[in-house]
Amino acid sequence: MTNSHTTKLKRCYTIKMYGGVLLFRQGGGYMKERPIKKVESLENGVLRVTFEAGNHVIVDMNSQFVGFRFGVLQHPEIWNSADTDGYFVYWYKNGCLAPVAELAFDEIMKITFGEFY
Repeated sequence: MTNSHTTKLKRCYTIKMYGGVLLFRQGGGYMKERPIKKVESLENGVLRVTFEAGNHVIVDMNSQFVGFRFGVLQHPEIWNSADTDGYFVYWYKNGCLAPVAELAFDEIMKITFGEFY
């Protein structure tokens, strides 16, 4: 990725531009805009995350299903319950008001871009 440009936004988040994709990095406080617009649970542990800017990423979560944190996502009824509040992705179990798993925007960026984020 080239053409990296960094600027500060209200001392809370750092925005980086990589090849036309805006990335927000958490630094404390809150974001003015909710970066996540929509999430879709696809087959085989693949999550599609659409951002407010119109861009989207595909996140392969299948390898995460073996651990304690995301192991519950092996169950199709939970995996398919993915929802967002704009900052986090949440998964729910029928009858539970609290999410059984969650993934923050910043974590999605780290999974997607690795060391570049």
